[in-house]
Amino acid sequence: MARVHPTYEEVCAHLEEARSRSGFVRRQRIGKSFEGRDLWLAVVTDFDVPDEDKQVVALTCGVHGSEESGRALGMAVLDWAQTDAADETRRRQKILVFSCVNPDGAVRDSYHNAQDINICRAYQRDGKCTTPEAQAVWDVLMREVPDAFVDCHGLAGGGMHELVLPMLGRLQGSENVIAQTIARDMAQAAEDAGFPQHTPHLVDAWVDGLDFIEKMLFDRFHTIAFTLEMNECYLDWRECQKSGLARLRALFDYGNRASFALPYEGYPNGWLLGGAMCGLVPHGRTAAERRKSRAQLVPWLPQVPKLSRRPDSGGNCRVILETARGEVPAPAGLSIAVRVYPWCRIREVTFDGRALKRDVFPTGYRIHDDGCSHQCVADVGFPLHPGEHELVVRYDEERS
Repeated sequence: MARVHPTYEEVCAHLEEARSRSGFVRRQRIGKSFEGRDLWLAVVTDFDVPDEDKQVVALTCGVHGSEESGRALGMAVLDWAQTDAADETRRRQKILVFSCVNPDGAVRDSYHNAQDINICRAYQRDGKCTTPEAQAVWDVLMREVPDAFVDCHGLAGGGMHELVLPMLGRLQGSENVIAQTIARDMAQAAEDAGFPQHTPHLVDAWVDGLDFIEKMLFDRFHTIAFTLEMNECYLDWRECQKSGLARLRALFDYGNRASFALPYEGYPNGWLLGGAMCGLVPHGRTAAERRKSRAQLVPWLPQVPKLSRRPDSGGNCRVILETARGEVPAPAGLSIAVRVYPWCRIREVTFDGRALKRDVFPTGYRIHDDGCSHQCVADVGFPLHPGEHELVVRYDEERS
């Protein structure tokens, strides 16, 4: 039988070595496995930059003990994060690497943990997970509210393909197009590195009535989530590292820039309702504030039966937002973003007949020019009463 590599002990030693020689890696003991082995979290970032301004991306590695490539990829991320190539990502993001989620399974070279439970199926929506390993990961994720999440696996049981699986959001949500686009870019990065990839396709992370953590994170925080598979059946562990790291770096790039017409930089999980021409986005000026807002807004969204932009007429853009009573309290604030053509000049914005002031927060409006349009972001810094609300953006057309 071929020697297992990397082992749990090798992962732990590598993490300690990375911590000791780099100011960009710290480790936290987040719990114990069923048999009492330490569960480690590696935090990778530029610790001189405040967390308020950073995106948060989480990687779970080694969830299945017999899939060595997940553990190897976690090690590769720590090595890459200490290089100059990772400078921008360190400044703009905090990467959480769960280096070996299933140490008991790694020691046994078994898929399940020591309770004979598949940790992928151990997460529970009420937070009472069925394994200590899943509970430790859950507690960190609930505290950190990740913007992006990747579960890193290997095709140890067979299969001659590698792929990125984006998780399905709502049936008609813009997040599905966004996730598929990112998955395609991740796959292309691996192909550019010389590793053929299977076509990405959306997966509904719900099997036999059991949730997966990717789906729970989307439903709680609108986290953009992926499963990454590496071809252990054909590639050696160093090749798996190269293929996996190429895909992760393509994802990290999204956390460093603005994309999909969002009015701020970072992972494109901000279109909570609607889309780029008119949509509900998190309320906040910093990445941390927007994470907090998402955690408040997402469970409240079922109490929003309508968000619609009426056809513009006479330089008036009218958006109707209807809210209903329900068990979830209204959020402390929300923001609505609408776009007009670049030859138009926005001159006035009102919400429920109240004139909003420009560049005032938490209640006001701001204009973001994205090279294609003028985007008006109306910030409403107070809870909304149930009923119909109207946002009006008035503009002058200056088409020559």
